[in-house]
Amino acid sequence: MNTACNVDVEEGIHLALRDAIASNWRPNVERRVIILISDFPPYPYAIGEVQRSLQNFSSKGNQTISIVHPLNQ
Repeated sequence: MNTACNVDVEEGIHLALRDAIASNWRPNVERRVIILISDFPPYPYAIGEVQRSLQNFSSKGNQTISIVHPLNQ
């Protein structure tokens, strides 16, 4: 599938993670899960922030982040 409208080769994944992590989470949940779907990797300058966000959020035993990169043709 190709829409020919996305010419970027990187994405603002760090911004999406910031918003998702800062969301108003319900206080009494057993598990928190973030699923981020992106067709390209993060901007090179933001890779460190993305890695820190992933590590910090998932360091708690009941929190998980998954990043899905669909096949891009």
